[in-house]
Amino acid sequence: MDRGRIALVGGLVVAIGAAGWLYRDNQKLRSKLNASNKTAGETKTVASADKKDERSGKRKRRSTADSFVEGLSRVATKNRPKLPAAKKETRLERRKRRMSYVRALLGRLDGETDQEYRDRMVPMIKKGLEPARERLEGWRKKAYDAADVTDDQKEKLDAAFDDTYAELLELTNKSVKDGELTPYERNWKGILSYAGGLGAVLDTAEGRIGKILSSEQRGIISDQGFEWGEYLGVNAPWEKLTPPPPPPGGNGG
Repeated sequence: MDRGRIALVGGLVVAIGAAGWLYRDNQKLRSKLNASNKTAGETKTVASADKKDERSGKRKRRSTADSFVEGLSRVATKNRPKLPAAKKETRLERRKRRMSYVRALLGRLDGETDQEYRDRMVPMIKKGLEPARERLEGWRKKAYDAADVTDDQKEKLDAAFDDTYAELLELTNKSVKDGELTPYERNWKGILSYAGGLGAVLDTAEGRIGKILSSEQRGIISDQGFEWGEYLGVNAPWEKLTPPPPPPGGNGG
């Protein structure tokens, strides 16, 4: 056998031997790994069982406590007096309740004089209208600027507004005196009658405004979202109204 073949055969023998050694060594390592995993699995199983037992014990303890609390609750509920069921309010009862609120808020108190009524109501009216008045005044200035309203036009508009306010107060005082507007009873017919007169006053106001501002200016102001009726209704001096008469059967001063 020549040297080349001897070298080749020797190399194959060494390779086979090395492969066999590596195989046996790999098998030993795999066996050790399996044994290690088995031990770890057993340990994990034991730990899981311990935790399960611990959770089970807690559940048992909680169940016992819950049962005790539920027992107390049943006893307390059994001995607790029952409240009467809330009575559903009828439409008539609801209307009477609201009318009682209006009467207490806007009506004269027993023996209350005109001045005492004003002292009680005027601060409330001013405070209630103040936010809306400030907001609408800002909108009016913005609308005037957009429409290029002159100073002369502003003075004429203010004078027209004063006339409108006087008419509104006169109309409202008359409606209160005649009983169309009353805080003591429902009077829809009187309210509708008053609303008609109110609409006529506002129509007259817009006619005056139309003689002061051009159609183009009125269009620009309208496009700004400004409403004359809203402004006049909020800014009318309602705090100057004459107090309503004493309630029927009362002894107001």
